[in-house]
Amino acid sequence: MPYKSEITHSQTDGTTQIITLHDESSIQVHKLSQDWDPTSKISAYNKMHEAKTVKEILTGLIYIDTESKDLHSVLKTSKKPLNALVESDLCPGNDALAKICAGMR
Repeated sequence: MPYKSEITHSQTDGTTQIITLHDESSIQVHKLSQDWDPTSKISAYNKMHEAKTVKEILTGLIYIDTESKDLHSVLKTSKKPLNALVESDLCPGNDALAKICAGMR
């Protein structure tokens, strides 16, 4: 299959644009306006429902939960980058593994 060039576009905030795809079908893309409040869950839900009704795809920050925790905190991941971990970080030894296994029972 021959390479098809990337589809790009620029769009003014608060507008809807029709974009033609490689197969000649099209999509409607709506870019949220600058005054959009992404912290309102109900407003975000209503906007997504409205967009679905008129077959638009929303772009921009639709919703953010300001009370949510950082993913690293939730997963309790290492503060050290994974590519910087050494064998002793990754293999804590038999005693540590036995404690972990005992905690899973």
